[in-house]
Amino acid sequence: MTFEPFRIYIIDKSEKWIFRRSSRPQALDPPEQKRKAALWFFFKYGGAHELHKGQHLLIDCRGVPRDLCLDDRRLMETLARAATRAGATVVSQIRYKFGDESPPGCTAVVMLDESHCSVHTYADEGLMAFDVFTCGNTDPHMLWSMVRNELQIIDVVVRDCPRFMVVTEAAS
Repeated sequence: MTFEPFRIYIIDKSEKWIFRRSSRPQALDPPEQKRKAALWFFFKYGGAHELHKGQHLLIDCRGVPRDLCLDDRRLMETLARAATRAGATVVSQIRYKFGDESPPGCTAVVMLDESHCSVHTYADEGLMAFDVFTCGNTDPHMLWSMVRNELQIIDVVVRDCPRFMVVTEAAS
């Protein structure tokens, strides 16, 4: 049996969410409806179910204003605020601005009791890479939605990767 651990959501400027599995795109429920689902998901693939612990979002953003890509303090504070609002416990925060020996940009990491969230930016290219990994009851989609709304990020690709997958046989 073949399993696809990544689910890719492409969010275009018209706010449409698309779920791509194999080569057939399908419409997705909006994030508000996805939040209602528990972090332990069952996905049916043929005769098996997939069960996992933890949800990991890998998020690529394009067309981000240069000043936002350089604002390490704002990015870190936004991640921490969104994590707290999503029900996570912030343990630590750190940020760093690049530019002396490397291209301009920054990175910020917020360590959570439930795992972590981070951002890495490339200011000259208008790129941001977010990483949101949560376990337990904290929904990374809710956290990301708050970050995205606060920072007004438009051009986004989200890869959703369940962690610690366990494959069990489906009940007949």
